Amino acid sequence: MTAPSQEFEVEVTCPIPECKKTKIVKIPSYLFENKKMGTIKVQIHADICCEHEFIIFVGKMKGKPPRVRAYEMVDLAIDLSKIIKTGKNDQVFLKDLLKKYGDYAVSSCLHALMLNCHIIFLRTEHDTNQSNQITNLLNSFIPSQHPSDNITISHILESEYKKAKISNALVVNPQGVIANTPWSDISLDIEKHLIQESLEILDDSLQAMILKQELELLFNKSQFIVNIIKKDEIFEEDLNQKISQEYGNTISKSEMKLLKQIVEFRFKGNLKKIKIRSFSKLKEGLW
Repeated sequence: MTAPSQEFEVEVTCPIPECKKTKIVKIPSYLFENKKMGTIKVQIHADICCEHEFIIFVGKMKGKPPRVRAYEMVDLAIDLSKIIKTGKNDQVFLKDLLKKYGDYAVSSCLHALMLNCHIIFLRTEHDTNQSNQITNLLNSFIPSQHPSDNITISHILESEYKKAKISNALVVNPQGVIANTPWSDISLDIEKHLIQESLEILDDSLQAMILKQELELLFNKSQFIVNIIKKDEIFEEDLNQKISQEYGNTISKSEMKLLKQIVEFRFKGNLKKIKIRSFSKLKEGLW
């Protein structure tokens, strides 16, 4: 029998000024062992600390206990109390994944799919290995025109992860804590919105179709960007205008950041060819 893993206790304070309730939460120590930067993001669901939902950035410096370094409010929280698991053992649906890991972890999985990144779900010795079922579910979100041949979805024991050196995959622990991300920090509001939109469809099997359609549109926009920057450099403002003209809708700053990450990771595009006009003018002024 494996000895229970050591846990750190951190004090969490609700970031809403009118609330400021506090709570001690426990975080497994192994989550910090393989991280180069020593910082993890943990979603604090409603009723854990108070009625509000937010994300904490927990950092740990060498020789010192971890502490909360920053907070981030959750603008698009999914009410997990209204989600009921399907109860099927041979198949996993979106609501099953949300119920087990939470909306932030599932949004991170959706983001990993967009970027064509590996996904690892950690499990305890008592958890069933559902890698095949989860793989089938997540693969059903991917448009056939943009296959993700390189994505590996694994379900490994926590004890195995402690010994491993993993930096190029999204790693989700059994409680839905994100142990590692291979991309730079980015808002997941678009991913959460897509999940909320798909949950409006009561048929579990049709929810995947909604996500597949939305991902196809994002991939098409990303491919459009790749085709442009293959030919020449372009200012981001001009690129935004071209995308808006092509697809008939304005591109928000959040969507542009997401598209640029998809271009970089999935399509291996050269983001250096996308210029910021204000930076260019500043550089010209210095010379």
